[in-house]
Amino acid sequence: MSAVIALLAVAVALPDRNSLTTFDETNAAVRAYQLRSLTQFGSWSVEQVLCQRKPHTPTLGLSADPNLRPYPTTSPGVVTWSWPAYQVIWRIFDGKPPFHLTLNLLALSCVCLPLFLMVVFLARRWAQSAGPEAACFALIAAVAASPIYTFAGLFQDYVLATTLMMTGYLLATRPRAGAPSWVLSGLALSGSGAVNYLFFALLVAVVGFEWLRRRHKRLDPGRFLLFTTLGAMGP
Repeated sequence: MSAVIALLAVAVALPDRNSLTTFDETNAAVRAYQLRSLTQFGSWSVEQVLCQRKPHTPTLGLSADPNLRPYPTTSPGVVTWSWPAYQVIWRIFDGKPPFHLTLNLLALSCVCLPLFLMVVFLARRWAQSAGPEAACFALIAAVAASPIYTFAGLFQDYVLATTLMMTGYLLATRPRAGAPSWVLSGLALSGSGAVNYLFFALLVAVVGFEWLRRRHKRLDPGRFLLFTTLGAMGP
């Protein structure tokens, strides 16, 4: 099991393993612009950062208001999540972090690392319920044969939102779960929506399904809903 997890980690963490990481990371770029703007100018606006960039600067994830001022169209969760890591990178490079290297470092620390902490959690749960061999097969399918493999090496929202959603579900459904697990579950589920707005719909589905299951089996559905909701108010 450990060997499978280690090999999967190496597979998704290899830099430039596909063409998606060689085109100036268009989806990830706007988040880097926001991090730099927050750090250098204390503003969520990316105008001043765009003025510092070259003419071919990627603009995917940006739009313009009626006054033609650019603004990001992405959810703010990834930027908020990666803020501490970016501060470390900013100081290491004395305020001049290389763009491409910075995005790789942010992807490794803020996307890949949380993903594999969740994978370890998931592996233990699956091994307990289905056995180690089935768990290994399921992990390979989930990580290497899904969009997770494509995007895990990039500083984008899909994998982080999926990781938080799956972690929240695992916490909500763990055996002998109680108030602490439910609060953390709500925090993770709501965090996935802060990273990608579409995941708020999944939050409602996951919590609703688990509430119905607990109501049917009389497993504290009211307390589950209360503490999960409290946790979800965090982000």
